[in-house]
Amino acid sequence: MSRAEANARRSDLGQRGSVSAEAALVVPVLVLIILGGVHFGKVLMLRHQLAAATDVATRTAALAQTPDATVVQNMIQTELGSSAGFCSTLAVSTNQERTLGVDRVEVSTTCTVDRDRFTTKLTGFLGPDQLTVRVAMPM
Repeated sequence: MSRAEANARRSDLGQRGSVSAEAALVVPVLVLIILGGVHFGKVLMLRHQLAAATDVATRTAALAQTPDATVVQNMIQTELGSSAGFCSTLAVSTNQERTLGVDRVEVSTTCTVDRDRFTTKLTGFLGPDQLTVRVAMPM
């Protein structure tokens, strides 16, 4: 065995285990980034569903010309379906006003996110505690 081969072999022995050490440092960070992305997607999906449900309830209240908060809240919960379970509380307020000669109804919906149902132990600290949506329609 020549001297160059012996040096190459010694340098290979010094590199053993470095891939394992690097993987041990990178894998937990990568897993946390993936779980955070999934959690963020779930938050966006819930907000989209809340906005769509509030939009439908506001449109219905404007057409019926009855902006009663309890009726609107029941419509929103019906539209949310099983996703309503992710909200520990669902607060709805309605406001009817006249602006520039046009009557309009404004609905504000606030969902307090139920962290026990919605998140995992690793991502519980991520994301908002409340999601608020405001929708206004002419009557």
